[in-house]
Amino acid sequence: MSYFNDESMYREIIIDHTKNPRNIKKPNDDYKKAYLKNPSCGDEITLYVLYDEKENKVKDITYKVSGCSICCASASMMSELFIGKTKEEIDKIIQNFNNMVTGQEYDEDMLGDAISLKGVVNVPPRIKCATLGYKAFQKVIGDSHEM
Repeated sequence: MSYFNDESMYREIIIDHTKNPRNIKKPNDDYKKAYLKNPSCGDEITLYVLYDEKENKVKDITYKVSGCSICCASASMMSELFIGKTKEEIDKIIQNFNNMVTGQEYDEDMLGDAISLKGVVNVPPRIKCATLGYKAFQKVIGDSHEM
């Protein structure tokens, strides 16, 4: 597949997640939540995570997001990636995603649809848009690793 076709395919994935966000539902009181705002562009996310301590797994994720298509699509993609995963698996995904958007070595196979956001490395202000949901997740779980 040529670079042009990859870019076109990635754009379609981003548009699909923006127009048809995954895992949007009303959370109950069992969900932990975090709110973050990107002061440089105004993107906002409230992320709700249902985490099972016994099983060490994310049972569910939902969110409310307002912002650009990169922020909205990234939150949708992240929710699909994280449901059913352990904290350790998610830590690896977050590190891998951060590596991708900052131009470092990464494993495409870990990222699912989030691979479509690899172009943000070429537009540094968009990195904050793409990573906002991931930072909110770290805030919910209490992970002190900085992205």
